[in-house]
Order: sequence, then structure tokens, then C-alpha cells
Amino acid sequence: MLERNIAIVGDGATDRAIFKKISECILSDGDENNVTLNYIELSRQNIHDAVERYCKEVNKINSGCYLTGEQASQFRKSVTNTLYTAFTEFEKEIGGSFSLSPHFREFIG
Repeated sequence: MLERNIAIVGDGATDRAIFKKISECILSDGDENNVTLNYIELSRQNIHDAVERYCKEVNKINSGCYLTGEQASQFRKSVTNTLYTAFTEFEKEIGGSFSLSPHFREFIG
């Protein structure tokens, strides 16, 4: 039987339930039940604060470009760091080690 370890990241019970159901729909083997899904609920993570900070900052700007400025750079870095934190926690939980692409590593500094 195939086994999949799935890390669930969210900042509340609703997030976790939604992500669990989505992964069941995508990864389950229909009625065959040939796949075991092992869910690992990681510590609370959210990007809400980063989104709020970004929206607040870009609302102060009169120019129409929000994707290339310092605000966008800080937003990308904040979200990437959140995801990286979850990723490293997942590695510790399953006792594995994965390699990250150089592109991803450039964002986390």
C-alpha cells in the first residue's frame, strides 16, 4: 500500500479541515483505498499579518506598480519564510531531509 505524509499548515481548525479534505480529494485512490494518508498537523502558521502589512503599505503608494517595489519584496520574503519554517518542521516530523531549489533558497536569504 502506498503511503503519503502530508503536512497541514494553517492558523486554525477550519484551515486544517479544508486542507485535509482537499488533499483527500486529490491524493486518495477513489474507492480502491490503496493509499494511506498520514496527516501531520504543524504548528500554527499564517500569512495574514504579512498580507495586511503589504496591503497597508501599497495603499500608501500612488503608482500603479505593486509587484516590484520594496513592499512586494518584503511580502514575498515574509511568506517564503513562513513556508520554509513549515517545511523544516515537516522534515523534523518525518525524519527526512529534502533539497530545496536554489530559486527558493534565494528568497529565504
